[in-house]
Amino acid sequence: MSAEDRAFRAIVTAFLDEHWGGRADRGADGEGGGGRARARDFERGLAEHGWLTMAWPRAYGGLEATHVEPMSFADESARSGAPTGGQGAWSAPC
Repeated sequence: MSAEDRAFRAIVTAFLDEHWGGRADRGADGEGGGGRARARDFERGLAEHGWLTMAWPRAYGGLEATHVEPMSFADESARSGAPTGGQGAWSAPC
């Protein structure tokens, strides 16, 4: 990975650790009914960063991400158990 790719992964990791907690056991349904609302709020944060449409062209609201960035996003999301909104990981199943 390039230095830019490593920097992107570090940004994603820091965001996930701060906003999702970095714990795989904090799934969207595991908080007594409040998990769904928490996941929606978290996904709003992903949208604010453009990570829900990162691979899309800029003309359509995307970030024109490299091939590595969505994979790094998916890896780090899986590590933390965070929802991805279904878009950040290109078309890979979440």
